[in-house]
Amino acid sequence: MAPWGELHGSTRLARAGVTKGALYFHFNSKEEPALGMMDVQPDSVPLPPQLTMFQELVDQGRLLAYRLRHETLVRASAGPAMDQAV
Repeated sequence: MAPWGELHGSTRLARAGVTKGALYFHFNSKEEPALGMMDVQPDSVPLPPQLTMFQELVDQGRLLAYRLRHETLVRASAGPAMDQAV
C-alpha cells in the first residue's frame, strides 16, 4: 500500500468508496476532510503521572501505537497529519 502522500485523489476516493460529487457536497476542498480528521483527534490522552519523564514518553508512545492499531479514525488521520501539503 502506497503512503498517503503518494496516492492520487481518485485512488483515495475509490478506497473510501466515495465519489467526487459526494466529497464536494460535504466539503469545500479536498483538504477539508484531512483537516477534519486531524481536528477530532485529542491532543493527548491523560495518563497517570510517572516518576520520570522518560516513562511518561514511553507510555504515550505505547498508547499511540495501540490507538493506531485499533482506532480507525486515528489510523486514517496519521497519513494526512504527516503529509507536508496539508
